[in-house]
Amino acid sequence: MNHLTREPVAVRDHTAFCRRPGVRKKDLGETTRPTGAQMTRFRIDAGAYRVRGRRGKSLYLPEIKVEEACSSGHNESFYLPKGWYSSGQMCIGGFFGDFMPVPGEREIRYYISREISEQGRQAEREHCEDIVHAYEITLLAAEQVIRCAKTFFERRRIPVTFEAAMRQVYEKLVREAPHEKIRRIFRECINPKTGEVRSLFGTRMRELYLATADRTLKRDEEQWHTFRYDETEYRPRWYEFGYKTDRYDYRMMKQPLKRESGMPSPSTASLITLD
Repeated sequence: MNHLTREPVAVRDHTAFCRRPGVRKKDLGETTRPTGAQMTRFRIDAGAYRVRGRRGKSLYLPEIKVEEACSSGHNESFYLPKGWYSSGQMCIGGFFGDFMPVPGEREIRYYISREISEQGRQAEREHCEDIVHAYEITLLAAEQVIRCAKTFFERRRIPVTFEAAMRQVYEKLVREAPHEKIRRIFRECINPKTGEVRSLFGTRMRELYLATADRTLKRDEEQWHTFRYDETEYRPRWYEFGYKTDRYDYRMMKQPLKRESGMPSPSTASLITLD
Protein backbone atom coordinates (compact mmCIF):
# COMPACT_ATOMS: atom_id res chain seq x y z
CA MET A 1 0.00 0.00 0.00
CA ASN A 2 1.05 3.61 -0.57
CA HIS A 3 1.10 6.02 2.36
CA LEU A 4 3.34 8.86 1.27
CA THR A 5 2.45 12.15 2.89
CA ARG A 6 1.44 14.84 0.44
CA GLU A 7 0.53 17.60 2.90
CA PRO A 8 2.54 18.52 6.04
CA VAL A 9 0.68 18.80 9.34
CA ALA A 10 1.17 21.47 12.01
CA VAL A 11 3.26 20.57 15.07
CA ARG A 12 1.14 20.67 18.23
CA ASP A 13 3.79 19.69 20.77
CA HIS A 14 7.14 21.33 20.06
CA THR A 15 8.89 19.49 22.90
CA ALA A 16 7.81 16.11 21.52
CA PHE A 17 8.70 17.23 17.99
CA CYS A 18 12.25 18.08 19.08
CA ARG A 19 12.68 14.57 20.50
CA ARG A 20 12.28 13.05 17.06
CA PRO A 21 15.52 11.59 15.64
CA GLY A 22 17.49 14.15 13.66
CA VAL A 23 15.29 17.12 14.61
CA ARG A 24 16.96 20.24 16.02
CA LYS A 25 15.11 22.85 18.06
CA LYS A 26 15.74 25.49 15.41
CA ASP A 27 14.14 23.38 12.64
CA LEU A 28 10.91 24.81 11.26
CA GLY A 29 9.77 21.43 9.98
CA GLU A 30 10.68 17.90 9.00
CA THR A 31 9.79 15.44 6.25
CA THR A 32 10.98 11.90 6.89
CA ARG A 33 12.51 9.42 4.49
CA PRO A 34 10.08 6.68 3.36
CA THR A 35 10.18 3.34 5.17
CA GLY A 36 8.60 0.02 4.26
CA ALA A 37 8.80 0.42 0.48
CA GLN A 38 8.52 -2.73 -1.64
CA MET A 39 9.09 -3.43 -5.31
CA THR A 40 6.60 -5.45 -7.35
CA ARG A 41 6.97 -9.20 -6.84
CA PHE A 42 6.51 -11.12 -10.08
CA ARG A 43 7.69 -14.23 -11.84
CA ILE A 44 8.19 -15.22 -15.43
CA ASP A 45 6.48 -18.42 -16.49
CA ALA A 46 5.46 -20.30 -19.63
CA GLY A 47 2.25 -22.21 -20.17
CA ALA A 48 2.59 -25.45 -22.14
CA TYR A 49 0.89 -25.33 -25.53
CA ARG A 50 0.52 -28.48 -27.64
CA VAL A 51 0.75 -27.92 -31.38
CA ARG A 52 -1.21 -30.18 -33.73
CA GLY A 53 0.83 -32.32 -36.02
CA ARG A 54 3.89 -32.20 -33.79
CA ARG A 55 3.19 -35.22 -31.63
CA GLY A 56 4.78 -35.25 -28.23
CA LYS A 57 6.37 -31.87 -28.59
CA SER A 58 5.19 -28.92 -26.52
CA LEU A 59 5.67 -25.29 -27.19
CA TYR A 60 5.05 -22.54 -24.67
CA LEU A 61 3.26 -19.25 -24.22
CA PRO A 62 5.29 -16.61 -22.36
CA GLU A 63 3.60 -15.43 -19.14
CA ILE A 64 4.20 -12.88 -16.42
CA LYS A 65 2.50 -13.43 -13.08
CA VAL A 66 2.33 -10.46 -10.71
CA GLU A 67 2.24 -11.70 -7.13
CA GLU A 68 2.33 -8.41 -5.22
CA ALA A 69 2.10 -4.77 -6.27
CA CYS A 70 4.78 -2.26 -5.42
CA SER A 71 4.46 0.00 -2.38
CA SER A 72 5.86 3.47 -1.83
CA GLY A 73 6.17 2.89 1.91
CA HIS A 74 5.15 5.66 4.30
CA ASN A 75 6.59 8.85 5.74
CA GLU A 76 5.59 11.90 7.79
CA SER A 77 5.84 15.65 7.34
CA PHE A 78 5.51 18.48 9.88
CA TYR A 79 5.81 22.26 10.01
CA LEU A 80 5.71 24.80 12.87
CA PRO A 81 2.66 27.07 13.16
CA LYS A 82 2.82 30.73 14.19
CA GLY A 83 4.35 31.31 17.63
CA TRP A 84 7.44 31.57 19.84
CA TYR A 85 9.86 28.62 20.07
CA SER A 86 13.01 27.69 21.97
CA SER A 87 15.99 27.24 19.67
CA GLY A 88 18.60 25.52 21.83
CA GLN A 89 21.04 28.15 20.55
CA MET A 90 22.62 31.41 21.66
CA CYS A 91 24.42 34.33 20.03
CA ILE A 92 28.03 35.15 20.95
CA GLY A 93 29.75 38.00 19.16
CA GLY A 94 27.37 37.82 16.24
CA PHE A 95 27.79 34.05 15.79
CA PHE A 96 25.16 31.45 16.61
CA GLY A 97 26.01 28.24 18.44
CA ASP A 98 24.61 25.68 20.86
CA PHE A 99 23.19 27.19 24.04
CA MET A 100 25.25 26.67 27.19
CA PRO A 101 23.21 27.08 30.40
CA VAL A 102 25.77 29.15 32.29
CA PRO A 103 25.24 32.43 34.17
CA GLY A 104 25.00 35.42 31.85
CA GLU A 105 24.13 33.47 28.70
CA ARG A 106 20.68 33.62 27.12
CA GLU A 107 18.93 31.09 24.94
CA ILE A 108 17.46 32.36 21.68
CA ARG A 109 13.69 32.20 21.41
CA TYR A 110 12.48 32.79 17.88
CA TYR A 111 9.15 33.96 16.55
CA ILE A 112 7.49 32.45 13.50
CA SER A 113 4.97 34.77 11.88
CA ARG A 114 2.01 33.47 9.93
CA GLU A 115 3.85 34.24 6.69
CA ILE A 116 7.04 32.42 7.73
CA SER A 117 4.98 29.47 8.99
CA GLU A 118 3.33 29.21 5.57
CA GLN A 119 6.72 29.34 3.89
CA GLY A 120 7.92 26.55 6.19
CA ARG A 121 4.84 24.55 5.28
CA GLN A 122 5.53 25.07 1.58
CA ALA A 123 9.15 23.98 2.08
CA GLU A 124 8.01 20.67 3.59
CA ARG A 125 5.37 20.31 0.87
CA GLU A 126 8.17 20.51 -1.70
CA HIS A 127 9.94 17.62 0.05
CA CYS A 128 6.67 15.64 -0.01
CA GLU A 129 6.20 16.25 -3.73
CA ASP A 130 9.81 15.30 -4.42
CA ILE A 131 9.44 11.95 -2.67
CA VAL A 132 6.15 11.13 -4.41
CA HIS A 133 7.80 11.89 -7.76
CA ALA A 134 10.78 9.69 -6.87
CA TYR A 135 8.36 6.81 -6.28
CA GLU A 136 6.58 7.45 -9.57
CA ILE A 137 9.75 7.38 -11.70
CA THR A 138 11.28 4.31 -10.03
CA LEU A 139 9.09 1.64 -8.40
CA LEU A 140 5.84 2.64 -10.09
CA ALA A 141 7.47 3.13 -13.49
CA ALA A 142 9.09 -0.32 -13.30
CA GLU A 143 5.80 -1.91 -12.26
CA GLN A 144 4.03 -0.32 -15.22
CA VAL A 145 6.62 -1.92 -17.53
CA ILE A 146 5.96 -5.31 -15.92
CA ARG A 147 2.17 -4.99 -16.17
CA CYS A 148 2.29 -3.75 -19.77
CA ALA A 149 4.49 -6.71 -20.71
CA LYS A 150 2.07 -9.03 -18.91
CA THR A 151 -0.85 -7.69 -20.95
CA PHE A 152 1.20 -7.86 -24.17
CA PHE A 153 1.94 -11.58 -23.81
CA GLU A 154 -1.62 -12.39 -22.71
CA ARG A 155 -2.87 -10.96 -25.99
CA ARG A 156 -0.08 -12.15 -28.25
CA ARG A 157 -0.33 -15.90 -27.57
CA ILE A 158 2.26 -17.12 -30.06
CA PRO A 159 3.72 -20.48 -28.95
CA VAL A 160 7.50 -20.81 -28.94
CA THR A 161 10.13 -22.99 -27.31
CA PHE A 162 10.67 -22.58 -23.58
CA GLU A 163 14.02 -20.87 -24.06
CA ALA A 164 12.52 -18.48 -26.60
CA ALA A 165 9.61 -17.73 -24.26
CA MET A 166 11.97 -16.77 -21.43
CA ARG A 167 14.11 -14.62 -23.68
CA GLN A 168 11.12 -12.83 -25.18
CA VAL A 169 9.92 -11.72 -21.75
CA TYR A 170 13.42 -10.73 -20.68
CA GLU A 171 14.00 -8.66 -23.81
CA LYS A 172 10.57 -7.03 -23.57
CA LEU A 173 11.19 -5.86 -20.00
CA VAL A 174 14.69 -4.60 -20.74
CA ARG A 175 13.60 -2.84 -23.93
CA GLU A 176 10.60 -1.08 -22.38
CA ALA A 177 12.36 0.13 -19.21
CA PRO A 178 12.04 3.95 -19.11
CA HIS A 179 15.60 4.69 -18.00
CA GLU A 180 19.02 3.07 -18.24
CA LYS A 181 19.24 2.63 -14.45
CA ILE A 182 16.01 0.61 -14.39
CA ARG A 183 17.02 -1.19 -17.58
CA ARG A 184 20.28 -2.27 -15.96
CA ILE A 185 18.45 -3.70 -12.95
CA PHE A 186 16.14 -5.74 -15.20
CA ARG A 187 19.11 -6.90 -17.23
CA GLU A 188 21.24 -7.93 -14.25
CA CYS A 189 18.52 -9.44 -12.05
CA ILE A 190 16.61 -11.60 -14.56
CA ASN A 191 18.06 -14.79 -16.05
CA PRO A 192 17.24 -14.68 -19.81
CA LYS A 193 17.46 -18.48 -20.12
CA THR A 194 15.36 -19.60 -17.15
CA GLY A 195 13.28 -16.49 -16.43
CA GLU A 196 14.38 -16.48 -12.79
CA VAL A 197 13.83 -13.10 -11.12
CA ARG A 198 16.52 -12.84 -8.48
CA SER A 199 15.60 -11.53 -5.04
CA LEU A 200 18.19 -8.80 -5.58
CA PHE A 201 15.78 -7.20 -8.05
CA GLY A 202 13.54 -5.87 -5.27
CA THR A 203 16.49 -4.72 -3.19
CA ARG A 204 18.10 -2.78 -6.00
CA MET A 205 14.85 -1.13 -7.04
CA ARG A 206 14.21 -0.01 -3.45
CA GLU A 207 17.74 1.39 -3.26
CA LEU A 208 17.19 3.30 -6.49
CA TYR A 209 13.90 4.72 -5.16
CA LEU A 210 15.41 5.90 -1.87
CA ALA A 211 18.52 7.32 -3.52
CA THR A 212 16.29 9.26 -5.91
CA ALA A 213 14.08 10.48 -3.05
CA ASP A 214 17.17 11.65 -1.17
CA ARG A 215 17.83 14.19 -3.91
CA THR A 216 15.25 16.33 -2.11
CA LEU A 217 17.92 17.03 0.51
CA LYS A 218 19.59 19.34 -2.00
CA ARG A 219 16.91 21.88 -1.15
CA ASP A 220 18.36 22.09 2.36
CA GLU A 221 22.02 21.65 1.38
CA GLU A 222 21.78 24.49 -1.14
CA GLN A 223 19.93 26.69 1.40
CA TRP A 224 16.59 26.94 -0.36
CA HIS A 225 14.99 26.08 2.98
CA THR A 226 17.48 27.79 5.31
CA PHE A 227 15.42 30.15 7.46
CA ARG A 228 17.42 32.74 9.44
CA TYR A 229 17.27 34.64 12.70
CA ASP A 230 16.99 38.40 12.39
CA GLU A 231 20.40 40.01 12.88
CA THR A 232 19.06 42.28 15.62
CA GLU A 233 17.52 41.24 18.88
CA TYR A 234 13.80 41.83 19.30
CA ARG A 235 13.19 44.19 22.22
CA PRO A 236 9.65 44.13 23.62
CA ARG A 237 8.29 47.48 24.74
CA TRP A 238 6.84 46.26 28.01
CA TYR A 239 8.35 43.68 30.32
CA GLU A 240 4.90 42.93 31.77
CA PHE A 241 3.90 41.10 28.60
CA GLY A 242 5.86 38.07 29.75
CA TYR A 243 9.14 38.63 27.93
CA LYS A 244 12.18 37.78 30.01
CA THR A 245 15.02 39.55 28.28
CA ASP A 246 17.40 38.68 31.11
CA ARG A 247 16.99 34.98 30.26
CA TYR A 248 16.15 34.94 26.56
CA ASP A 249 17.42 36.53 23.37
CA TYR A 250 14.28 37.11 21.30
CA ARG A 251 14.60 37.01 17.52
CA MET A 252 12.26 37.16 14.55
CA MET A 253 12.65 34.30 12.06
CA LYS A 254 13.33 35.47 8.49
CA GLN A 255 12.78 33.74 5.17
CA PRO A 256 15.65 32.00 3.33
CA LEU A 257 18.03 34.45 1.68
CA LYS A 258 17.46 32.90 -1.77
CA ARG A 259 13.73 33.39 -1.43
CA GLU A 260 14.21 36.93 -0.19
CA SER A 261 16.36 37.60 -3.25
CA GLY A 262 13.55 36.43 -5.52
CA MET A 263 15.30 33.27 -6.73
CA PRO A 264 12.78 30.57 -7.76
CA SER A 265 13.02 27.23 -5.97
CA PRO A 266 13.91 24.27 -8.23
CA SER A 267 10.90 22.38 -9.57
CA THR A 268 10.37 18.77 -8.53
CA ALA A 269 10.72 17.63 -12.16
CA SER A 270 14.11 19.30 -12.53
CA LEU A 271 15.48 18.16 -9.17
CA ILE A 272 14.17 14.60 -8.84
CA THR A 273 15.50 12.71 -11.84
CA LEU A 274 17.38 9.48 -12.57
CA ASP A 275 20.11 11.32 -14.48
